[in-house]
Amino acid sequence: MLVLGIEETRKNLTRLVTKVNDDDKPVLILEPDKANNAVLMSKREYDALLQTLAVMVREQGQFVPVDEP
Repeated sequence: MLVLGIEETRKNLTRLVTKVNDDDKPVLILEPDKANNAVLMSKREYDALLQTLAVMVREQGQFVPVDEP
């Protein structure tokens, strides 16, 4: 996983959005104080993650609907 600081992410956001969509690999974004870190991922990967979670929950006998934005 690519790890970048917040300032580098700001400078290269357009390129990073393209990269996460092309590579299907998320980017970890770190703040200097490490209290507000984030992950940038493609919408396609995010949707797949939600679907996987929903299937796993259903298999355990609990239904949790996945809300689409």
